[in-house]
Amino acid sequence: MATLTTDWTILTLTTASALSLPLGTSPEGEPVMLNLDANPHTLVVGPCGSGKTVLLRHLVAGSSAAGAKTTVIDLIRHGVGFRDLFTADKVTDRTAAASELESTASEIARRGELFAKYNVDHWQQLPESVRREDGIHPIVIFIDEYASTVHNNQVPTSLDSNSDMYRGILEHNTEVARILQFVRQIVHTARNRGVHLVISTQRVDPSHTPCAIRGSIGNTVMMMRPGHAVSDSSIAMAFNKEDVGAVSAAIRATADSGASHGDAVIASSAGGVQRFHVPYSK
Repeated sequence: MATLTTDWTILTLTTASALSLPLGTSPEGEPVMLNLDANPHTLVVGPCGSGKTVLLRHLVAGSSAAGAKTTVIDLIRHGVGFRDLFTADKVTDRTAAASELESTASEIARRGELFAKYNVDHWQQLPESVRREDGIHPIVIFIDEYASTVHNNQVPTSLDSNSDMYRGILEHNTEVARILQFVRQIVHTARNRGVHLVISTQRVDPSHTPCAIRGSIGNTVMMMRPGHAVSDSSIAMAFNKEDVGAVSAAIRATADSGASHGDAVIASSAGGVQRFHVPYSK
């Protein structure tokens, strides 16, 4: 058991329980959950005004309340949308973000060594004393505006290689390469080790989330902006091929019923395709 103390309440948590975070409610009013035990990583896609940040705030708060070490990487808006979520760490610098992801990749490797030592294949199967003494608890890292975070800056051909601007661009691109490297490493090695990525973006760019990464992300959420149609190409880029038909039907049903702020669809390899609504106040 672990106790999380905040300024407003004390929550007693069981860190060995399944990590499921509240997403919203179904059209029938039933709760819809994001099961990170079944699928450790999640992609959230949604244009500006769709409620993406509202959803992320719910997930960050839920992750912290569930006893997970929660970190938000927000290099574009510098954590403004998460500033009052005081139980989550915020990273707003690209170099610090790369270091945070590198440290997480190292933690995954350390847990793998413990798996081998105790002959287990899931972090919850480690002896409780080992989990307590070695600090083995869920880790959830949110990366907001992922496409912009990992965007390379082009070096103008006319730029002096000795200038501060030239060196700044190279440093930027070096840190971007580090972030991409560790994201790939985490996505491919974190299963069953209690480490989770939630990557959010306004659009899916295959150069940033190639098939090698997409294939290891078991949950995909798409937020919809009222009055704006979702293109077939956007659905095809965001979701796995086997889910595209069901997702398209769910999105059409949402549009036909009058989409409102916070309407969304999730496709999960463990739970299928489901519509839901995020509590949203415009």
